[in-house]
Amino acid sequence: MNQLYFIKPSNQSTEILIDISYFIEGAYSFLFEDVTIFSTGDVNDINMLKECLAQSDLIILNGEMDRRSYFELGLCSGLGKDIYVMDDSLTFDSKELALEMDIKIKVISFTEFIEMVNTDE
Repeated sequence: MNQLYFIKPSNQSTEILIDISYFIEGAYSFLFEDVTIFSTGDVNDINMLKECLAQSDLIILNGEMDRRSYFELGLCSGLGKDIYVMDDSLTFDSKELALEMDIKIKVISFTEFIEMVNTDE
């Protein structure tokens, strides 16, 4: 894996539209070597953002969503990228988010996430 992207509230955000923080129960911290990590707010030029998302090997929906992260979710869908959420119960259904767009979000366990990051594909 070369590049990882986390969709999360922007650092400048004060308005949370959707709260999915219950998916990240417990304290997870990440330390990866040889993986470039981006998250919402890191890239502000629209063309560079599209390129960054297109080049990401794994896109994770992480925590609450604000307007910026909601926009990025739609952008990923438009680019045909798979979007994942970590939920160890594996019962997540994207319809639970009541998004105003038809987006399929795949659920993976934390262990599967680590395995995906550690692959050399």
